[in-house]
Amino acid sequence: MNQEKVLKVINFHSLLKMNKFKGKINSYQNISNDVFKIIKELYFNKTIYFDRNALIPDSTKPKLNIYIANDSGLCGNYNTEVIDKIKTHPNDYKIIIGRKITYDDEFTLLKLSNRDGEKSIIEIEKIINDGLRGMKYSEINIFYVNYNNYSDYSLKQIELFPIKYDGKSFIGLEFESKSNVLEVIKGLISYYICYQIYTALDLSRVSENRERKRTTDIALKKVNNSIGGE
Repeated sequence: MNQEKVLKVINFHSLLKMNKFKGKINSYQNISNDVFKIIKELYFNKTIYFDRNALIPDSTKPKLNIYIANDSGLCGNYNTEVIDKIKTHPNDYKIIIGRKITYDDEFTLLKLSNRDGEKSIIEIEKIINDGLRGMKYSEINIFYVNYNNYSDYSLKQIELFPIKYDGKSFIGLEFESKSNVLEVIKGLISYYICYQIYTALDLSRVSENRERKRTTDIALKKVNNSIGGE
């Protein structure tokens, strides 16, 4: 198979993968938004009584950062952006997703391939649950590459925990809950974070394949120009 045919196959498969992952993102985002709405309506509800300070982390504690890179090449500086960001957080705890990231240190809790991201969500969830139970982290953040347009991308950060007050409170019927509201909210926060990870994984895959398509578009143009110039 000649170079032009190889590039066309990669280009076409990149387009197919982009459309596949885009189709999943809306579903994940809808679930994530619904869960976050429930969290806020519980946490900021004036008629539900529990120790809200127990969900305010100690700002002196380390952060937990989840970094998403990819497993393959032909996508420009995609992984370099992630590696550079990881190196700026030497003392933060890390979950690194992406086989191309070789970085490792004493604070790296888990390393996964991008392909196994969803399969390994139980391992990630255990780390998050453990952190929320013991309030081990001052923040939980996720970093992934997001494309702004065809030729421009940037590393995006989303702070997933703590839950920020947006100035909106909820008032419902006053009742005394027999369940542990605090544990319910922590469980929902963990669930919310996992769906944000699902979303970020597929957004990063769209970005990866968009860059791979752009790279092969450029390469095909050069091949065609060289053929035309012969």
